[in-house]
Amino acid sequence: MRDYGSDHERDHPACEHKQCDIFDGFRVCTHCGCVMCSVPEAMEWVAGINDVKQRASAADEGWYVGGTVVGDKKLERIHKGITGGNKQRVYAEGRDFIKSVCTDLHVGDAVEAEALDIFSVVQEQHSRWRGAKRVGILISCVSVACQKFSIGVTDAAILKLERVNQPTKTMNSQKKHVLTMLHKSGMTVHQAQAETYCLRICSALGFSSELSKMVSAQAKRISKMEHLNARSCNMIVVVSVLFLTEKYNLSIAVDNLCRMVNVTRPTLVKWYAEASARSVSYTRQFVQSVDSDNA
Repeated sequence: MRDYGSDHERDHPACEHKQCDIFDGFRVCTHCGCVMCSVPEAMEWVAGINDVKQRASAADEGWYVGGTVVGDKKLERIHKGITGGNKQRVYAEGRDFIKSVCTDLHVGDAVEAEALDIFSVVQEQHSRWRGAKRVGILISCVSVACQKFSIGVTDAAILKLERVNQPTKTMNSQKKHVLTMLHKSGMTVHQAQAETYCLRICSALGFSSELSKMVSAQAKRISKMEHLNARSCNMIVVVSVLFLTEKYNLSIAVDNLCRMVNVTRPTLVKWYAEASARSVSYTRQFVQSVDSDNA
């Protein structure tokens, strides 16, 4: 018999090793005689999957890396990061990440404390994920805390941070898990209130305290209108600002306003046209006339 103990599948690139047999506890290819390893390279443990071909290995990756046989439950908990010591480590790193994100956003101690409190509820979910999913849980905690305090920080602002730098789907998919777990634990997160939400945006736009209060009061009135009460805070803030701009013949940096509420200029025009029951063309001319960048 061939000395299969000293042979290796890398030495037989032409053979696909489709038919194997067991010799002395080893899987051996019946065509070329090489010994087959039971675990592929760069595998990812997934609960409930017994087929080694489903464990995230690419089709062209070698099977020559030794390891534990498929389905070993001893390594599963370690790899998923939910053993005692590792669980504490990822939880501590998660808290530090949330604190850093809150510092970058300049949201204050109250929002940071709320985000950490939310994280303590969802920490079990956080420890089950890796990579972008784990980051998604963390930034979702910050997003929900900002929403609860109505401070005017959008999800887009969080995602664009250099420390985060993730696509929208990273937060959207995990935010559902966070809100579901908060609901199960008895915590209710209400929608942000436009009259409070707008204050931070007004401050960033350089509005005086008196004008900011006027925008807040207008946002509160608009929020109670039947055809606008279910609209987003961003839209209500835009409509309130443009309404007062028109009423008092003011000017405003429209592009800056668009950037603060994370919408395009055409969307801003469409929102105000809808709220004021005017044509889009007329509203576009109005927005152009009050734009301070064109003065």
